[in-house]
This record gives sequence, C-alpha cells and structure tokens, in this order.
Amino acid sequence: MKILFVAPPYINLDSKSGGVFNEMKAREKALGEVGVDVEYLELGVSPDWDNIDLCHLFMANEGSYGLSLKLKEKKPLVVSPIIDRVESNLLLRVSLACMKKVPSMYSNLVRSFDICNLADGILVRSLEEKRRIENAYRIKKPTKIVKIPFKFESGIVAKAKSQVLFLGDIGNSRKNVINLIRACDDIQVKLVLAGIRSSGKYGEDVLRAIKDKSNVQYLGKVSEEDKIRLMRESKVFCLPSQMEGVGISGLEAISYGCNLVVTKNGGVKDYFDKNTWFIDPTDVNSISKAIRAALNTEFKLSSNNDLDYKKIGSEMIFFYEEVINA
Repeated sequence: MKILFVAPPYINLDSKSGGVFNEMKAREKALGEVGVDVEYLELGVSPDWDNIDLCHLFMANEGSYGLSLKLKEKKPLVVSPIIDRVESNLLLRVSLACMKKVPSMYSNLVRSFDICNLADGILVRSLEEKRRIENAYRIKKPTKIVKIPFKFESGIVAKAKSQVLFLGDIGNSRKNVINLIRACDDIQVKLVLAGIRSSGKYGEDVLRAIKDKSNVQYLGKVSEEDKIRLMRESKVFCLPSQMEGVGISGLEAISYGCNLVVTKNGGVKDYFDKNTWFIDPTDVNSISKAIRAALNTEFKLSSNNDLDYKKIGSEMIFFYEEVINA
C-alpha cells in the first residue's frame, strides 16, 4: 500500500515547523513500522497515481479546499481536519448554517465543513475533535470518523534551569500568552518564550507586557537545535491556550522530560494523564499555582506508553482499507 500525504503548501514556510507537519511525520513513522510507503505531494512533481492507493489530506480550510477537490478526483480521500477552535459546538453549528447561505461569508470554517463532507473518511486526533465533527458539522452522508492517537515517548532528563518554556506563536490570542506572563510574574519564575509573532494587536500587546519584565525572555523563532536545548534544560513546559486540539509541542516537551502544564480545554486529556497539571486558561491563579507545583515535582509522566508505532500503523491501515473498499 502507498499513501499520498498532502497539506497546504504554506505549512512549511517556517522551515517545516508547526503541529501539522509534526503530525504528518508521526503518522508516517507509524505507517513505516507496518511496511506502508508514504509519499509527500511536492510542487512541480506529479505523483505516480498508478501506484498510489489513497490520499490523506492534513488541514481542512480555505487553503486546502482546491487541493481536496483535485485529490478526490484521483483517489479515495481521507482528511485530518485539525480543528482547533475555541467556539462551542452550538456556536459553530449556527455559524455554519448562516455562512453557507451567504457565499460572501464563506470562511475557513465553511471550507473545513465542505472538505469533511467531501471526504471518504475522516481521521481525528482526539475524542473531542470527533465530537466537534459529529455535533457541529453534522455530516449527513455516512462518512466514517475514527480517532487514531499519536505515540510519544517520555524520558527523564536532568534539568539545568528551573524555568518555564512556552513554544508557539505569541501573536495568536488563542495561545493565551499574556495570562502566562502574568502567572509567571506573580510567582517570579523565569519564563522563556520562543516562536514566531504573527502580525496583529495581540502580538503587540504581548511585547508591551514583557517590556519591563526582568523574568521574561523572548527569543523569537528558534532553530530545531535550540528548541531541543530549551526543552532539555527547562523544568516546565506550559501551554495555557484557550484550547488545544492535542498540544503536539507538549508531547515533544515530555520526550525531553519536561513537566507539563496545559489547558484543560480541547483534546489534551486523550494524551496526558493525571501527572499533568491541567489549568483553567482564564484564571491566572490557576496557571501560577500549577506552574509552582510542576516546578517542585519530579518528572514522572508515563501516559501513552501502552501504545506503539506498529499498533497505530496497523489501525491506520485497517481504516485506509475500509475507505478504499467502501
């Protein structure tokens, strides 16, 4: 079996960084464990369609809608929509109903729905994301929706610094960086922020918030080597987002022995166990209290170790074959 992995071209504008690309690589590794070849769609290279059995599209939005139509013409199509939205299912459902009636209001939300409705199968990262599609999108045709998790490996690394690390887009308001800055200021712990700053008012507000904070360091976008170094030396990794679909950077931080403080909202509880500190992202005190506890606790997270890449790859093959043979 050979699978074509596809994502919108813009995901590798920042040296193939970000959760979507990391998810693709994790799933490629699982499939490789069970002998399945994965090919990535490349600009200027036409796929060998005679030898491709199925297309798997990652990220359903305006940027991938045209791709989904072309892929569907060629082969059976599976989509991993990557739904990381803060709205309730009810609000999403109402918004979709309104937008679909007015073409000029079409948005990433509508295109995400359109692609999921077009797909032959939908593969999601968490039960929360599965419920989003079932309750907010309400796909009418009998499209199979399955949750197949990631595998991550936890390890213990001696920590050089009692500091908190955040890795992500500080200009994305969903990431809730300002509340993290306030929480670390309250307990006077060093906070290291690493990642891009997208344009807009929130990113400017973050820079103003850290201007006179001696305990906060903003590094901007960092190299892969520096990212790994930061994870190795930091005692705590914090994702205080309004919601996280999975929190893939958190999974990576765990592999370097970071204690994890993460939002309680989204699909995170499918991946992180009771040794994780779940916080209310709207409550600064909740964040600071969790960070203080994580700084004073030895690393011992071990969830997800009941999985292995071969098992995940086998589940993916089974799902792909169901889609192909439907």
